[in-house]
Amino acid sequence: MKLIAKSIILSLLLHIVLVISFVGYGLWQTWSYKPDLYNNQNVTILQQEVAFGYTVSPMFFIITFVVSTLSFVFIIKLSNLIKLKLI
Repeated sequence: MKLIAKSIILSLLLHIVLVISFVGYGLWQTWSYKPDLYNNQNVTILQQEVAFGYTVSPMFFIITFVVSTLSFVFIIKLSNLIKLKLI
């Protein structure tokens, strides 16, 4: 049970860092965007609506959570086996 709890905590931390990095990168792109309005002579060709980014299916996060949890279980078990053989 300890092994699965450690793996779930590591997976949660990984996904928190992932979400924070996505949001941070999106904020940086938004804040650093400067439209080039002065070089366009014909203003009527400009779009009326602007959309940045893309959407990700919630299944993406569920699948990556399960896969990363299983990966951390494998990594922790492997590191425990290596520690036992080295001692």
